[in-house]
Amino acid sequence: MAVEFRGCKNLVIAEITTDNESSYVTGEVKRLAPVAEIAKSVDTSSDTHYYDNKAAIVIESEGSDTVTFTCAVPSDEIMALITGRTYDSTKKMFIESERVQRYFAVGYILGEVGEGEDERYVWRYKGTFNIPDEDSKTADNSTDASNISLVFTGIYTDHEFANGKGTGNKGAAKAMFIRKSNEVATETTFFATVVTPDTELPAYTLSTTIAANTTLTVTRNGQAITNGAVIFAGDVLTITVTGGTVKVNGTSFTSGKTYTVGGYTTVVTTATE
Repeated sequence: MAVEFRGCKNLVIAEITTDNESSYVTGEVKRLAPVAEIAKSVDTSSDTHYYDNKAAIVIESEGSDTVTFTCAVPSDEIMALITGRTYDSTKKMFIESERVQRYFAVGYILGEVGEGEDERYVWRYKGTFNIPDEDSKTADNSTDASNISLVFTGIYTDHEFANGKGTGNKGAAKAMFIRKSNEVATETTFFATVVTPDTELPAYTLSTTIAANTTLTVTRNGQAITNGAVIFAGDVLTITVTGGTVKVNGTSFTSGKTYTVGGYTTVVTTATE
C-alpha cells in the first residue's frame, strides 16, 4: 500500500532528569508550540575497504538525527527552557543568560494518507535544541509574518532499555512510534508521559458475562462499545445497568442508574449478579 505523509500536530517536550545505566526518567510533558512542519534527516556515512583488488567490506556509521520543527513562537517560559536561558517568573523577564545544557524527549504526531488515513504517535528520546534565528520586519499592508525553526539534534540514550531492540532484547534507543490504527494506546495516554520500549501500554479487552434478565451497556468516551473493544487507562467508561445489579471489577452497579468511571487500568472481566 502506498503511503504519504500529510499533517503534523501535538508537538510536546519533557526534560530528561536522569539518563544513565540504571534508569531513564523525564519530567512533566509540556506543550512546545503549534507546529506547521516537521522534517527529519539522519547523519550516516559508509566506507568501502578493498582486499585482493576488490571491494570486500563496507563500514557504515550512524550519527545524530536532525529534526527541524517549523512552528509558532513558543511561550517565553518554554523558549527559555529549551534554549537553556532564564525566565524570571517574578519579573516576567526573558534573560539571555549563560546557557545551561539541557536534554529533552520530544513527542509529536505525523499524519499518513494512502489507502485510508492513519497517524504515527512519535517519541524521540534524547536531544538538544538550537538557539533559533529570529526574523521580523516592519508591518505593512501585506499579511506577511514570521514563524521560527527549532532544530532538535537527537542522539541515543545512555540508558539501555530492557526492550530497546524488541521484547526481551536490551539496547539504547533514539525514538519509537506506534500507529493509531493498531489501537495499542490513545493519543491522550501515549502523550501523558514519555512512553519508552519498556512502558506497559495499558490496553485491555472488554470481556463481560451478563446475568440473566440483566442488560449492561458500556460507553467509552461517549461512544458505545461491545465485547472485544479495547479499553485504555484514562478512558472514561459510562456503565448503565437495566434489570438488576451487576459487579464490574468488584464494584456493584444498580439497575436504573448510570455511573461514570474514569482511569481504567484493569480489564473488565465479569459482570454478574
